[in-house]
Amino acid sequence: MARIETKNTNLPADSAASPPCALNGGVVVKVCGGFYYVLHEGQALPCKQRGKVRQSDGGLYAGDRVLFSFVNPDEGVIDRVLERENQLPRPKVANVGGALLVLSARTPGPDWLLLDKMLVMAGFHGLRAMICLNKTDLADAQELTLLHQEAEVYKKMGCVFLTVSAKNRQGIEEMRAGLGAGLWVLAGASGVGKSSLLNALLPREVLATGQISARLGRGKHTTRHVEILCLTEEVLVADTPGFSLLDLPEDLQEQDLASYYPDFAQAPPCRFDGCRHNKEPQCGVKNAVEQGLVSAGRYERYLKILYQLMEREVKY
Repeated sequence: MARIETKNTNLPADSAASPPCALNGGVVVKVCGGFYYVLHEGQALPCKQRGKVRQSDGGLYAGDRVLFSFVNPDEGVIDRVLERENQLPRPKVANVGGALLVLSARTPGPDWLLLDKMLVMAGFHGLRAMICLNKTDLADAQELTLLHQEAEVYKKMGCVFLTVSAKNRQGIEEMRAGLGAGLWVLAGASGVGKSSLLNALLPREVLATGQISARLGRGKHTTRHVEILCLTEEVLVADTPGFSLLDLPEDLQEQDLASYYPDFAQAPPCRFDGCRHNKEPQCGVKNAVEQGLVSAGRYERYLKILYQLMEREVKY
């Protein structure tokens, strides 16, 4: 399946007050124009909410699992929202299982600091992560060598790191095979080719792709709302307009940051409990960097994220 077919949205005004009939299960795949499109038997059924559902905290998210009843064969009303496994606040997506973290080899070049932030955020939210370096067709041989060297740093950490090209479809089948069952979200800077990768994964081109701004060196946003697409019956991907994994969550504390760095586990023990691996003496992580056991680049970027958290805590 590609983009889910949607039906007529001309619901009767009193549909939200209709009495419940037999309940059916489904997943909200799009929230747009006051309607909630629920995936049912391969199609997205336009639904309204009953009043009691409308009062639920925060409203409905794309990815919510719901029970609904039919108003007529082409329209429904949501009766109940099932308990969420998790939720991402911006944009609103629920029951996410994995994050597809996208970089590009050129225009724009790879932002390793942003990747490290996204990995921290994926770990914070309990998401599986797959890293995809797109636009490899634009890189020359020397650039590719350096990119592969950097990729090895993440592979040694246990990360899935794929070099792909949406344009010539290099690595797309490997990427598709690596996506396990569940709902995945795409995260990455504007212009890295997220929509182009989705087009390559789907059976036919369904997403508008943006042109890179020559003046700014980054892409224009082409996604306007969250929409969940079916790659297979078991694999769903959320196309999102600006993703919360690009920002540090409010609940992340500086003392917890290092726990999201699996490569730090290769370091010898630190002298002090609660070591932040910054200015403390006899720090095992700093020793591991000096010995080449931990990437110096990863450690330097860790410090930048740590200082950002420390500055934030001082403000609040």
